[in-house]
Amino acid sequence: MKNLFDLSAYHYDLPKNLIASHPCQKRDDSRLMVIDRCSGQIDEMRFHELEDFLGKEDQIILNDTKVLKARLLGHKTTGAAVEIFLIRRIDDHTWETLGKPGRKLRPQDRVTFG
Repeated sequence: MKNLFDLSAYHYDLPKNLIASHPCQKRDDSRLMVIDRCSGQIDEMRFHELEDFLGKEDQIILNDTKVLKARLLGHKTTGAAVEIFLIRRIDDHTWETLGKPGRKLRPQDRVTFG
């Protein structure tokens, strides 16, 4: 059996067009990916069908964390579009961020948002 804490055990290809950007109107219609452990076959189901796959000893762990709405769209003084994602607040005036396009952003660049 694979180590359950080894994140590489959970790697799979997921095309970007299959990643939801908005929740379903009926939340129990959300799609779930199902993997048959024996055959490795990947299938799809709806959340309301989940109980069909659970046994008496199975457990469900709920994650109620929320995603920080931290996507900022701006422009450099050159006019180039910039996208900044706030990752982690370091202090009152400093954030760890990711920027797109990352290789063209330098610490001294000025970006205007709004």
